[in-house]
Amino acid sequence: MIQKIAWIFPEIEIEYSFADEDYGSSNCGFYRFKHDQVIEEREYELGSKDAYEMAFELVCNAKVPEWYAFNHETSTYECVED
Repeated sequence: MIQKIAWIFPEIEIEYSFADEDYGSSNCGFYRFKHDQVIEEREYELGSKDAYEMAFELVCNAKVPEWYAFNHETSTYECVED
């Protein structure tokens, strides 16, 4: 559907970002369209820092929920909830 909208408006570039309710531990990434072409696409590795930060941006206005903390040893976020 987003690709069809990009085809209808060929002069603009459209970015479609996605993340599900599991934050960075499942599907997360983006597609960028121009006319009828996908000009960039990225799906972040599950559990990666980038996946969590994309999900936080989309779901929480870029704020890290209080039940997540960044672990410097693993370079990603972890759930710290009991």
